[in-house]
Amino acid sequence: MNIAYYAMSGMIVAYLIRAKGEEKQMAGVNAVTLIVGGISEPTIFGVLVRNKKAMIVQVIGSAIAGLVGGFLGVTVYSFGATNFMTILQFAGGPGQDFINACIACGIAFIVPLVGLLKKVRIQNRFLIWLGTISYEIYIIHPFILYFFEKETAEGKRVGNLEIVLWIIGLTLLLSSVLKVVQDNLVRKVRS
Repeated sequence: MNIAYYAMSGMIVAYLIRAKGEEKQMAGVNAVTLIVGGISEPTIFGVLVRNKKAMIVQVIGSAIAGLVGGFLGVTVYSFGATNFMTILQFAGGPGQDFINACIACGIAFIVPLVGLLKKVRIQNRFLIWLGTISYEIYIIHPFILYFFEKETAEGKRVGNLEIVLWIIGLTLLLSSVLKVVQDNLVRKVRS
């Protein structure tokens, strides 16, 4: 949630820049409650649920930043409010962890900001694919984490990169298998 907060902040700032009239007023209130107060519900229900492009750029920004954070080995050392000071939850560890967290949070903010400000058409097929992939990751990741937890208990060292690559690989494999099954079912129904 920590890195995803910055993706939602970038999305609401871009929405504030693009909106006009009454929507701009609503976006301004949502931006203040999210960025300063850390209350995300007005943004979720007022903007994300109503605007599919805003939802998609926020999810993509969160996913990219989450992958970057995973590759860089970012760790949260404390918990607190989810507002603009969320970045401080990454401070306190050894080495470059805070700097790596700043990089991941910066990516999370910039990707939705740029994605929503650019005029890009989003195809319905992409939405279906995005939903399918996110559901598959939701199904697969507990099994992979259990496997790597077992490996770690046996004394083997497992890195974040290895876990991320396994999740991506198995998700793509499951996606391919489900696509073949779906195509076969569609052919049977049509014939």
